[in-house]
Amino acid sequence: MPTRLESKKSPEVLAATTIVTNLDLIAFEKGSSKVSRPHDFNDLNRPLGGGMEDCGQQNDEQIKFEPFYQFYSIDAENLVRYNDGAFLPVHLGDLYNGKYRVMLKIGYGSYSTVWLAVDLFTGRHVALKFLVANEENELDIHKYIQSNAHRSKDEGNNKDQYYGNHEPNSEPNHEPTRDGREYILPLLDSFKVGQKKEYTILVTPVLIPLYHLNEGHRLQIDMKTLLFQFLQGISFLHSKGITHGDLHPGNITLQVSTHLQDMDDIRLFAQPRIIPVVPSEDSAISSFNYYPKYLVSQARFEEYVKEELKPTDILLSAKIQIIDLSNSYQGRPTVSDIPTTHRRVRGPEFFANKVNGGGISDLGGTPSDVWSAACTMFAFVFGKRVELFENACALPEHILWEVERKIGPLLSTWQLPVLETPKLTGGFLDSAMVPDVFWEGLLEIYHGVWDKEVVRRFLGLIRRMLKVDPVMRPSINEVLMDEWFDDVRDIWGTKGFEWGERESRTVEQSEVDP
Repeated sequence: MPTRLESKKSPEVLAATTIVTNLDLIAFEKGSSKVSRPHDFNDLNRPLGGGMEDCGQQNDEQIKFEPFYQFYSIDAENLVRYNDGAFLPVHLGDLYNGKYRVMLKIGYGSYSTVWLAVDLFTGRHVALKFLVANEENELDIHKYIQSNAHRSKDEGNNKDQYYGNHEPNSEPNHEPTRDGREYILPLLDSFKVGQKKEYTILVTPVLIPLYHLNEGHRLQIDMKTLLFQFLQGISFLHSKGITHGDLHPGNITLQVSTHLQDMDDIRLFAQPRIIPVVPSEDSAISSFNYYPKYLVSQARFEEYVKEELKPTDILLSAKIQIIDLSNSYQGRPTVSDIPTTHRRVRGPEFFANKVNGGGISDLGGTPSDVWSAACTMFAFVFGKRVELFENACALPEHILWEVERKIGPLLSTWQLPVLETPKLTGGFLDSAMVPDVFWEGLLEIYHGVWDKEVVRRFLGLIRRMLKVDPVMRPSINEVLMDEWFDDVRDIWGTKGFEWGERESRTVEQSEVDP
């Protein structure tokens, strides 16, 4: 039996110390129709993939919500998400499953909140993801992966390789695998709480979101190797018949060799920023049991990450972890049930389906992941300097107009009307843009460690993945076998990995040299 961690302070005392608050009650309004600014995908740097709001626009649920005084000093989820018990109220110091003590807010999305907790039996830090009520898809996907994982004997004991070396905050295991399962976020534990409504909580390692890396950090990492790992992870999902469905930079994280390993480290991040949830005197809500006592900022977790990244060599052994399987699915769902990812990484077929009134049947599946993966890889390499698609906040027909000028002609079978020129924002795009000019111009914008020829070949690979016709997009396995990754396969000794025959359709010269 595991023994409870012995600490200089009891967990209860430490939790109470952690909850000493720094209340920034800067301003409030009663009955305001304003809400906290939703997550903005413009800079590709927000935390929870499944819940990021696109382009700073309010979705249907982010509407006038007046029962509470509105405070404006922290970035937190909208209280409307707690209506009728959709979100489970979580508070600092809460104890779950008899051993997980909630300590910091990591982030939030439309379908979950995520918190850093301490496992009181081991003292290790873990992440608790609280799914919306009665949602189990992500857990089901994890269980399916586990049930299909190959088992091997490790020192005489059966060990599920799905977990690899994934004890919470353990040293990353960098031995390459054939199928890439080690690059998918592992599930360490799961449990359910609630009576009237049931909530699923997923327990995973604490990871470093890519958007926390500054330019100095980016120079420390081996970008090509991380891209290779990213594709291996997608390949693993596809080999199991799973489409991730929500690939974008916000859902890509890094596992690092942690130096924050026990409960006492949390003292570094005491005084979390919170705002109390205060009902207005004329509120019509009869019961406030569904709402938290206060909202918590994720700012302290950002400080936690900065502390984790302090060692100068911490990123040399970093490993990609693909997170958030909440939009994942098996096979090819019906058109009405296909989850869609964020507009900046969404394939043109989805926008065409909107424009022509739903007449496109070939939607979703692994080809949609290929398009999203290409957009994500581009964001990895170019960062915030340039948007691959600048017009992603516009109407679907305007997005298609931009795709036509940067990628190529749209399909005649989509039966689209003549697309009007959108209002241009003065960025890189102009009405006279053609694909070759756009891609050639990107060579001059890149600032990094690669020489121009490496960047040229990288852009050729991205163009190969960004085929307008989903049927013409290469599989992820074919991308892994592209010549651009030859040096990575050689270093890892993975050149013989069975990702399929190298096709003659590697980066063709017409795509490499616009």
